[in-house]
Amino acid sequence: MGRAFLDEKLPEAIVVRKYIEKHNLKTRVTFLGYVSDQKLGALYASSLGCVLPSFYEGFGLPVLEAMACGTPVICSRGSSLDEVAGPALRVDAKDPTSIAQELSVLVDLSQRRRKELVDRGREWSAKFTWEKVARKTASVYESTV
Repeated sequence: MGRAFLDEKLPEAIVVRKYIEKHNLKTRVTFLGYVSDQKLGALYASSLGCVLPSFYEGFGLPVLEAMACGTPVICSRGSSLDEVAGPALRVDAKDPTSIAQELSVLVDLSQRRRKELVDRGREWSAKFTWEKVARKTASVYESTV
């Protein structure tokens, strides 16, 4: 299945690319394009954190995937992610200062706090399995028949 990160045709991507060029950050930013599921897990697991300051999110699979891989998460408050993200650090997606502050917190986490976030994230994400989804879906169907 995999994922494309930051589709270069999106208006947001164009703004990001222009910012990167304007501030000479090309050597510090990598655009990944399509990432296979296998590589995605390794990417999450080797990351300092996963940051998803989304205005709208369908369910929040990237948050749960990152947590399951042992990666601390920063996501937006006030979206569907509030229900799914459990122990994630929260930001106001409309406030760049809020995002920058939490990024700073994430970078400077003590080993103890990072381990706590990783452990809580793994525990939280384990609550969301496809088997549980199937059972709950079947239960809803059975109750309506």
